[in-house]
Amino acid sequence: MSDRTTLKSYFETGDTPTQAEFADLIDSAALTTETITTAQASEITANTAKNSYPSADATKLAGIEVGAEVNAVDSVNGQTNVVSLDTDDISEGTTNEYYTEAKVSANTDVVANTAKNSYPSADATKLSGIEAGAEVNDTASEIKTKYESNANTNAFTDSEKTNLGNQSGTNTGDQDLSGLQDTLVSGTNIKTVNSQSLLGSGNIVISGGGAVDSVNGEVGVVVIDADDISDATTANKFVSASEKTIISNTSGTNTGDQDLSGLQATLVSGTNIKTINNSSILGSGNIGVVQSNTSGVGGADPITNLMSLTQAEYNAIVTPNSSTFYVITDA
Repeated sequence: MSDRTTLKSYFETGDTPTQAEFADLIDSAALTTETITTAQASEITANTAKNSYPSADATKLAGIEVGAEVNAVDSVNGQTNVVSLDTDDISEGTTNEYYTEAKVSANTDVVANTAKNSYPSADATKLSGIEAGAEVNDTASEIKTKYESNANTNAFTDSEKTNLGNQSGTNTGDQDLSGLQDTLVSGTNIKTVNSQSLLGSGNIVISGGGAVDSVNGEVGVVVIDADDISDATTANKFVSASEKTIISNTSGTNTGDQDLSGLQATLVSGTNIKTINNSSILGSGNIGVVQSNTSGVGGADPITNLMSLTQAEYNAIVTPNSSTFYVITDA
């Protein structure tokens, strides 16, 4: 039989144990029941604590001298027992120095900071996030003023927006409205006939004699309305009821493109609106059309014509017409 060291050598890495070596291993099984020596038993008995520790602690223990003690502080800056120190108990060093009031006053950089402002870390974080030259945000009114100070950036007012919303037609270019007729107001910028308004639908019948020879090619008792007056070949046009509404909704200066093809041009008496008895129907006031009735008056001539003229023009007439009523305008 062999000892443990010999037996272990049979089974090292790469070895191939022989039959004899296996037999030696089996025969040596009796080693498990072998006894220890008297010296080994004495050493085990003496180890009453029977403490064990890892190899790292064994290394540490080997480095400690016999009789070594835990370090203890005898005094701190001359003080013993429970010691409490402040900066007055600790002398200033040569590298780390105290910043006294005298040193602060002597520091030119500190003296230059007359405000000596300080602020918490939260404010320091806020300040670090603000760009250099940053300004306080403008109000909405200030932003609007600055924005509109640039070219082509003016905003619509509420009234201008409403006016624009009332426009219709295709915008084809800026229009000159100086030649268009203002909204007609009966008795103000268009006369009445026998106190009747010429505006609106319907017909005004003027009966009896008068100074009109014909109206639109018609003679005798003539009845006309707007449908009997053509503007197909004239520069000045009538306006429809819907176009009149559009005009009344328009205010201010027309600065946008508008389709004006259906609007009435400025009325010119005798040019694109007829006269009655050679009298303009434009303007304020009333035209009185009288019926000349001579019944019951022997020898009387009916008045078939009214004429206004100056005294000189009347004097130049060789033979005045007895059926014409002359109105001298400069008498």
